[in-house]
Amino acid sequence: MCVDLSEPALLVELQRALDDMEEEDPSVFTGQGAVAQAFGLQSMAHFGGFALGPVIGGFVSFRYGWNFMTLLLGLLSVITAVPMLHLSGPVVYDHASDSERSRLID
Repeated sequence: MCVDLSEPALLVELQRALDDMEEEDPSVFTGQGAVAQAFGLQSMAHFGGFALGPVIGGFVSFRYGWNFMTLLLGLLSVITAVPMLHLSGPVVYDHASDSERSRLID
């Protein structure tokens, strides 16, 4: 349920990232449908995880046991969290330049 509830926020952030990239360099996507490609890749990753996760998890738990699978999921969480923390950095937000990007809760 949490994955489904977070989907709209992920789509909004994806659109913001595309807008920021296009603002920095207008020719970055060369009119080839960057939005469709980005949303397609995001959907493929989302549903690829739903398809492969149970298969890989079932194999690991059957072959090595629940303790190893729990350790492996913890390591995977740390391995993915560290780059995300590094890449997130401080948020620079200019309220005067974009009136559409307002906070949901003030």
